[in-house]
Amino acid sequence: MTEEQVERDERMAESETEPDGLTGHVHYGLHLDQPDEKMISVSIRVPKSTS
Repeated sequence: MTEEQVERDERMAESETEPDGLTGHVHYGLHLDQPDEKMISVSIRVPKSTS
């Protein structure tokens, strides 16, 4: 990918008028939630400084 391609893609993505395929329906919540799937608990360890 050339620098020119990167700049062109950047202009397209940031443009409010050029169609870029980056827009679509927005889903809020757990739209992929499967109500009959069993839930499990997962524990993780993180450094104390991050809490």
